[in-house]
Amino acid sequence: MINVQTKTPITKNSKFKPISPDLHADPSARVFKDRLYVYVSNDTEGARNWSKMVNWSVLSTDDMVSWKDHGIIFDLDDITWADKEAWAPDCIELDGKYYFYFPAAANIGVAVSDSPEGPFTDLLKRPLIERSEAGID
Repeated sequence: MINVQTKTPITKNSKFKPISPDLHADPSARVFKDRLYVYVSNDTEGARNWSKMVNWSVLSTDDMVSWKDHGIIFDLDDITWADKEAWAPDCIELDGKYYFYFPAAANIGVAVSDSPEGPFTDLLKRPLIERSEAGID
């Protein structure tokens, strides 16, 4: 990992440290009940060009120092309509339910949970927005 400000490698002695040593991408951050949650895509070790992104995780903190990795909260195996490109998630809360929005195979889906930490389940069992609706096809 590189410190983008100084263009130097981040090491265990660096002032700047990643919140997780794992391979995460596409973060979105939300605050629920005074706790910060960072939703991420997971890049499979050794993957190139984001070709092996198959699930999503969440990390959280209440002090910006100590982070908890809640693990995988949703996976391409949890849906029937896509099998690739688990990218760029986000999450919102409405009436005590947490709605996890995610792109997969150029579609956009939505999953739901009772907790911001998941696990999430596919709400519609189909894309919320299909790639053709977005003008991709």
